[in-house]
Amino acid sequence: MNGEGVSDIEQSVEKKPDDFRILVLVDSKAKGHGATFDSTWMQYLGRSLNKQLKAKRVVPIVGGVAGSDPFYEYQLLKQRLIKYKPDVVIIAINETDVKDVKVRGGMERFLPDGKVKFNDAPEIEKYFEKSFLLRFIMLELLQYDWLYHSSERQEIENQLALELIGDAIIEIRDLQEVSSGFDIVVVLHPM
Repeated sequence: MNGEGVSDIEQSVEKKPDDFRILVLVDSKAKGHGATFDSTWMQYLGRSLNKQLKAKRVVPIVGGVAGSDPFYEYQLLKQRLIKYKPDVVIIAINETDVKDVKVRGGMERFLPDGKVKFNDAPEIEKYFEKSFLLRFIMLELLQYDWLYHSSERQEIENQLALELIGDAIIEIRDLQEVSSGFDIVVVLHPM
């Protein structure tokens, strides 16, 4: 972790004229949790582009934080990483982001005082945690998921989470318009 709290080396805030900065907003799964720094896909991307682009020096900046999701990544970009004046911001999305948003919610989780408030757990959780029989019935027989959603509700919740993730991308786009004017690329990581 560097001084910004992300999984990257210390980067200079001052941008050289020939630098082309690619800021990648990712969680641990997307950045390659367990991989050495030089073997992440972001470092491969930087090396590959540096071979192709002779006029610019591509500088990948990893905005990777374990457990983050697009809403945390927006806050991280806005509060800490925008000062690096990226030319491109890559937002990497994977299935853990969908689950995180289903549990945490969207931008409403960020309170005015800077604290975070997650959604309250459903009442059934206190019984679910103590009863193997209830877990078996719900998970195996009734096909509920670990977030206590019925199979019908799972699809609705997934769609709602995807819509919220779209909202987070729009928030990042709006930040782009009032900052240094970076381009945005959304990468979907298949599992």
